[in-house]
Amino acid sequence: MRSGGTLTLDAYDDFGPAPNVISNDLTVAAGGTITHSGPAASENAKVHLAVFGGMTVEEGGAVSANGKGYTGGNPARASGGTQYGAAHAGYANANNVTLEPYGSIFCPTNWGASPAQISGGGAVHLVVAGNLAVNGGISADGAWLYIENGAASSPYATKFPMAADGDVAKRYANVNLVLGNGGWVTVPRDSTNVPQKIRLRSLSMTSPTSILDLGANTFVVTDPACRRNKDWAPGATVNVSEYNKVPGKILWPPRGFVLILK
Repeated sequence: MRSGGTLTLDAYDDFGPAPNVISNDLTVAAGGTITHSGPAASENAKVHLAVFGGMTVEEGGAVSANGKGYTGGNPARASGGTQYGAAHAGYANANNVTLEPYGSIFCPTNWGASPAQISGGGAVHLVVAGNLAVNGGISADGAWLYIENGAASSPYATKFPMAADGDVAKRYANVNLVLGNGGWVTVPRDSTNVPQKIRLRSLSMTSPTSILDLGANTFVVTDPACRRNKDWAPGATVNVSEYNKVPGKILWPPRGFVLILK
């Protein structure tokens, strides 16, 4: 792609192969940009591109969906206030309006949301068979950068897992879950009101203000190096009971096992 050119790709498939294909190598030269149209009130475009060879984004070149997401103040994704928009793993709240997180925290493919005056970030999904060299930029930022809440406490808990992530018994098996300063995670039952069993690689609670509300659900922590309380800060809280007193639990499998076949 030559310098100064703009290639707009709107076709996408969140559940299938990329509809836009480069059969050999792709170079985005300095001044060149690959993007999608937007912003808009609903998701109707994303950069979803497959490159069968290698891909190079030269210095000064860009694959950018900055400010190409949900329009400011979209009622499905952002409050009517001036500072808050829902995210893949965070709530939005302003003027007594609360919006829950959406999409997948494990593999986010949705547009970003935004408050009233600005637009969220769009979406970029690249599938590169060869080497990917990025000397320029690949980004999907909002019109403003969202700053993570580092407060010692928060009135909102993040629900984990997200429904869009799929099979919780397998999807998070290689995931390290870390609850940091003010991190508060609550684990709900599944859509049929049945407690969930979720496999994790490791679980860490790094702050005295970290909170895990496990309810009646079960975490199975499979990394043998991650033992009970080893990586938890003093004061971190784990709640393992529901309103009806049904207990949940955290399981650490033993370091080894014996399999007998007859």
